[in-house]
Amino acid sequence: MSKTSARDIEKHWEKTVRDFGKECLMEHNRLRSIHTSLPLKLSKDLCRTAQKHARQLVNEQSVMRLSEINFGQNVASIKTSMNNALSGVLVARCWYKESENYDYSEENPVNAGHFTQLVWRDSTKVGFGCAKDQDRGIIYIVAHYSPTGNVDGRFVTNVMKPEVWDTAVAGWNMSPAGRRKIGSCRCRRVRKSYFLS
Repeated sequence: MSKTSARDIEKHWEKTVRDFGKECLMEHNRLRSIHTSLPLKLSKDLCRTAQKHARQLVNEQSVMRLSEINFGQNVASIKTSMNNALSGVLVARCWYKESENYDYSEENPVNAGHFTQLVWRDSTKVGFGCAKDQDRGIIYIVAHYSPTGNVDGRFVTNVMKPEVWDTAVAGWNMSPAGRRKIGSCRCRRVRKSYFLS
């Protein structure tokens, strides 16, 4: 029986991050299509900045957003074990969950920045990064978007009401108010970021 080397573990993690990015991009684009936003394209430059940001979060042990940047960002933190798979679908849906109480007529809404950046019509590129804090069992996830979203005074023209509903997503039920519920994604708000549990 052979031992697993540190390099093998690192290669596995790099593949996990690549697979996560592809999965998260697909889910972003599916959710964006519900709001008539065009698909995002994966950017190597934004993947590099997002990965650097995720590593910085591990070092700081926090989910703080970067300041003085020229791209949009979503940040999440997942408490996990080695047995749990990193799910791009679950992370995208957690950010999208903020749409449940979103007021599409509000020009400068609050408490929905993850959702609005995800579907922001003028954003065309995205990059993802993930980093593990082995000691604490936490994975930090970062998405960087360009051009930046969440621009004051531009929400009504960039965050469209849902046009299409994907009924194939388990746990999603249309309510009379047009809100969505996400089955297995439980998010709790902590200091302007979301933790999946």
